[in-house]
Amino acid sequence: MDNLELQKYTSTGIELINESDFQSILLQIESNLGNTDSLIREGCLDLLWELIESNVLSGKKLLEIGNRLIDNISYKFDRKESDSIFLRTFSVLIISLIITQDELLFLNNRTSFLPYNEYISWYEKSIHYAKEENDFRGYISGKGWAHAISHTADLLRDLAFHRYSTKDDHLEMLNLIASQFHKYNNLYFINNEDNRLARIVIIMMYRGLLNISDYERWIHNLTLIFDEKHWTDIADNQEYSTVWLNIITFLRSLYFTLLFGMKNIKNIYIFEKKPKYNDELRDIILEALKTMDNGLNYSERP
Repeated sequence: MDNLELQKYTSTGIELINESDFQSILLQIESNLGNTDSLIREGCLDLLWELIESNVLSGKKLLEIGNRLIDNISYKFDRKESDSIFLRTFSVLIISLIITQDELLFLNNRTSFLPYNEYISWYEKSIHYAKEENDFRGYISGKGWAHAISHTADLLRDLAFHRYSTKDDHLEMLNLIASQFHKYNNLYFINNEDNRLARIVIIMMYRGLLNISDYERWIHNLTLIFDEKHWTDIADNQEYSTVWLNIITFLRSLYFTLLFGMKNIKNIYIFEKKPKYNDELRDIILEALKTMDNGLNYSERP
C-alpha cells in the first residue's frame, strides 16, 4: 500500500464497507499494520479503528478480524529487534478495541458477539504474548512507535474490563505485571509506559473482583526485593537500579491516577466514580514508596 491508496481509503471512511472488494481492502489494511512507514501503519490503524468503533461491521466480521490479528501477535518472536514488532504491537491495539466493543455492546443493550470460548482463547494467547515479547523499544527512529509495553498494557486493561475475566485472571495479570519489571531491566520508562500499566490496575478496581488484601500482597511482592536496601547497593547494579526506578515511576503513576481519577477515554459511566479501595490503595502505595526510598530523600515524620 502506498500513501495515495491510503488517502483514497481514508477519504472513503466507513463507506468502504460498500465497496465490492471490501474484504480484500480489509485484508490489505490489516497487513499494513506492520508497515515500517509510520504514516501508512498508523493511517491503517486509524481507519480500522474507525470501522470498528462506528459499529458498521457485523459481530461476525469483528470476530474474523480478531482471529486473524490474534495470530499476528506471535509473528517472528525469535527475531531480536526486527521490524516484525510493528505487526505484533499494532495488531494488539485492534484486538483490545474489539474486546472493548463487545463489552460496551453488552453494557448498553445486553447483546454480545464475542463467545466465551473465543474470549478464553484470546486471553490465553494474549497472556502468552505478554510473557514472551522481548522487544520493548518505544519510539524507533525513522519508523515511529513500536510501543510494545504500552500496547500490551492496553490489551491487559481491556481483557480485565471484559465481563468474562475472573478474579483468578486479575491475579494472574497483576503477577504478570510484577514479573515483567525484571524483563524491562535495560529500559527506563520514558514513553508513558507507567501510566498505561497503571490503568490495568484501575480497571480491575472498577470491576471489584479483588480484595484490598490482594492488592496489598501484590504491592508487597512487587517491592520486596528492595526492602532495607541502601541506595549504594541499588546504584551499584545497573539492572537493579533500572528496575527500582521503573517500579517507583509506576507506583507514582498509579498513586496520582488514584488521586486525580483516570481519564474516561471511552465515556463509560462507571468511570465517573471512584474505584473500589481507591483511598486504601493510595495509602498502601505511599508506604511502599517510603520503604523503597529507605531514608534517601524522605524525612521520618509521624
